[in-house]
Amino acid sequence: MTVRRAHAVQALAALQSEYSLWWRRPEDEVIPTLEELGIGFVPYSPLGKGYLTGKFDENARFDSSDFRSTLPRFTEALKANQALIDLLGLIAARKKATPAQIALAWLLAQKPCARGSVSLEAGANDRPVRGRRGYVEFIYALQQHLSYGKIRLKTGSL
Repeated sequence: MTVRRAHAVQALAALQSEYSLWWRRPEDEVIPTLEELGIGFVPYSPLGKGYLTGKFDENARFDSSDFRSTLPRFTEALKANQALIDLLGLIAARKKATPAQIALAWLLAQKPCARGSVSLEAGANDRPVRGRRGYVEFIYALQQHLSYGKIRLKTGSL
């Protein structure tokens, strides 16, 4: 079922999908559709399943019990993806931050729909989502990583 069809049957408050510096596919069709329909977007895995933390390099290997061992991004493409992590590390060093902080700052610098316009408290353009543990944890992580916005990225920084 498409987002439009689902929204026509029952108004959607938000849609959750993977979105990060590393996985930007929602920008193609999903986010524009959500913006058009006034639906919020909650990013899943904004740190790229841990990769954007800078803790892994091209030599990382994952145990067969780790789901990342089945993902091409973490297996055969790991070396090609290292350039992104190296760049993220350079930007982080210039900003006196961690790669994770820069990845989250990038996320917050995106369009309101893309950065998670669904809030815990209803505002003029926000839809309340209460009791969503994952979203609460996401907001807490952002606050901890970003220290309430001390990292500033200018358009084109990444």
